[in-house]
Amino acid sequence: MYGEAGRVWRQHPLALVVTLALLAGVLPPLLLGGTQPADAQPELSFSDDPEGLSTDPAVIEPPTIGQELTLTLDPGPWPEAVEDVEFEVVQLFGDLDLVEDVFTLQAAGGSGPVDEAVVEFTQNLPEGRYEVTAHGRMEEGSGFDRLGRTEFLVSETGGVYTVHGVVEDATGAGVENMCVSVDTPDLVHRASGLTDSGGRYSVTLLPSSGAVGGLTVVLSVSDCSGRAGPSDVYVAAEGESRITDVSLLPDTPHEQDWTVYQAAVVDVAVQDEAGSVLDCAVTLGPLGPGEHTLLVPDCVDGGTAYADVWVGNTRNPEEAEVIAVTEGQRLSRTVTVQPAGFVTGRIIEAATGAPASSCVQVFERIDGVRTAVSQRIDPSATMEYELQVGPGEPVLEFNRCEQTNPVTGEVELQPFDYQQQFYARAAALADANAVVVGPGATVTGIDAALLAEGEEFPDEPETFPDVPVWHEFETEIAWLVGEGITTGFEDGTFRPRQAVTRQAAAAFLYRLAGEPEVTAATGF
Repeated sequence: MYGEAGRVWRQHPLALVVTLALLAGVLPPLLLGGTQPADAQPELSFSDDPEGLSTDPAVIEPPTIGQELTLTLDPGPWPEAVEDVEFEVVQLFGDLDLVEDVFTLQAAGGSGPVDEAVVEFTQNLPEGRYEVTAHGRMEEGSGFDRLGRTEFLVSETGGVYTVHGVVEDATGAGVENMCVSVDTPDLVHRASGLTDSGGRYSVTLLPSSGAVGGLTVVLSVSDCSGRAGPSDVYVAAEGESRITDVSLLPDTPHEQDWTVYQAAVVDVAVQDEAGSVLDCAVTLGPLGPGEHTLLVPDCVDGGTAYADVWVGNTRNPEEAEVIAVTEGQRLSRTVTVQPAGFVTGRIIEAATGAPASSCVQVFERIDGVRTAVSQRIDPSATMEYELQVGPGEPVLEFNRCEQTNPVTGEVELQPFDYQQQFYARAAALADANAVVVGPGATVTGIDAALLAEGEEFPDEPETFPDVPVWHEFETEIAWLVGEGITTGFEDGTFRPRQAVTRQAAAAFLYRLAGEPEVTAATGF
């Protein structure tokens, strides 16, 4: 009855469902006249708005198996110049990746284009958002030309949320190929729209199955054009590229306009303390107009690891140079870096000596301020850490793990069964001990014994703050101190997990012997 088209549809039921939706009018109709010339390039209609903004994609309920549907090409038969049409179907944010099939739009016997058929669904489409692209072949043996694209939604609830608007530059002209993303804070759904040549965009979200009434979202704008260089990219001003807590209502479009600027960048040359240029140069940006403090990340040159540094030659972010940039500006800076050092240790529970049961993050503090340096330790690990730090006297903080929500940009704190602690065993920053780290040096034994909420360290006297009374060798270490054999480190710690050097062992034996008079040369 339906010729070659019917045969192909029966063989490819999933592609059939999408094609039925396209051709039956549940999607915006195909604006194809019946007498278009052979060189015409018809498009799938999804822009009825006089300003060129996209209208909402059509929404259909999940089709049932056996449901009949009449196929009609509106406003008429496919033009005779188009012999075959290929539909590419992509399910956005779903499991259906791609379906490609060719449908011959000629009736049996070649009597003319098909304009109507009655078929039935043999398979359901899951809830989701679908993008359909049509390619047509104008004559036998030729390639396929793109005819257009459209989208449709399969939804049980029927309501959709829409955001549209315009992205303009500083002169008021529309900016093409900007991405406007709409996110829900709980990451249930994410969608984005691309601006056209006039800067216009429209983004539609399919509500999650539990969504009722209003929906709170985060809007963001970014350049997704793949332009040649960072200074060619468009970016919003500081703090204006992301808008949080936007309330959407179903079937009520929300309008959001943006102003973006040609990005500024800062080229940073990196040198060591001798003034030798390192292979660590970096371009920082793109930057929107405004004031910025910029971090040059740690790098490796010639096998040597160098610590990160803020522009302004400081590891304290509060002392970094504030750089004011204007639209499209390109600046240059030079920073001096030092070989990085390392601190290592183990994190345990104070009450039991067992590894901590929560995710713990070790932070570096310089002059009391957190730097960009930190390390997360998962509770499934041994709770041993190695943190790369800059040379100097950092203070280590042991606290709950933090992560930045990729949607809202806010810092989220993870559950934590313990109290914040600074090295060594200090509850407050003012009582913390610094760790002396030389360039390229490794300091071991910087352990932490974490207290549960409301718990206090035992009142029994302890020889060193990093040797608690429950430590397996606390008695032996206390005897060494009592006999004057060991005095610990200058910062008052013992560092029980640090290796003993030959010179320290010689000092221990000398003190054990009662510090006798030395009359002979060492021989070393």
